Formats: sequence, C-alpha cells, structure tokens
Amino acid sequence: MIPHASDSDAADSSSLSSRHARNKLFGDENCYACHADYGMFGTVVTKLGGMRHVWLYYTEYRTVSIPQAKETIRLLKSYPNDNCMQCHSTEVKIWKEQSDHKATLADVRAGGVSCASGGCHGYAHPNFRPLHEPGATPVSSGEPDGGRAP
Repeated sequence: MIPHASDSDAADSSSLSSRHARNKLFGDENCYACHADYGMFGTVVTKLGGMRHVWLYYTEYRTVSIPQAKETIRLLKSYPNDNCMQCHSTEVKIWKEQSDHKATLADVRAGGVSCASGGCHGYAHPNFRPLHEPGATPVSSGEPDGGRAP
C-alpha cells in the first residue's frame, strides 16, 4: 500500500486519490473515505477487508518483490461507483450539465462505466490499472491463483 499512500499524500501529484486527499473534507481519512463499504455493517466489512490485507501481507506477500507483485496480485473486485456517489450524487444540476456525465448517466449509475478510469476522471492510483485496459498492471486480490481463475 506504500506506493498508493505515497502518491495520495504527494502535494505535486495530480492523481484522483491525491486530489481527494487535498480536499479538506477528507484529509487524513481520504483512503478510508473512498474505500469504506457503506451500509449497516460497512465499518465492520471495511475493517475485515483491511485485516485480510494484513494477513495476506504477512502470510503470502511479505517477501514478494514489486515486479513479482505486479505480475501476480490482482484486484478482488472492481471499485464500485457507489463509493463515488456517496459524495458525487449524480443528481445535482452541475453534475448533470456535464455532457460526458449526461451521455453516460445510466451506465455510471449501473456501474457499467467506472468513474475512476482512463476515460473518465483518471485512475485513482496512477501506477495501477484494471487488467482489461491497455498497459494494465495487476493489483491486489490475495487469491491463490492471483485472481486469474475463470
């Protein structure tokens, strides 16, 4: 997580995570604010997910080099637009007036188009992209096969 946190904290970075980190509404809680699961058990689910990362670090990934990690570690699941829409509702006039937003409104709300992608607001963490996109670098899943199983 060090590369992600370092980029997020970098004052000269233009990444999505860094832009959010400089927002006074997020500040030191910017990672949690964007990655927390919401709902009745959101905090518990988020903490369990964090503990899963700690477990995997100490049991499987502690001795893995960065190049090896980029080749083998995969996302467990896609980043949900619902997390973006906790703050960016897609309902306000200024959001709807953007031509790109208007054109993709149904897909954004349904999760068919990712807000944090190369075609929209950019990748939240610039060194890692989803596998299905050109130039992709895999990121964390913790699955034994690296998340490549069909």
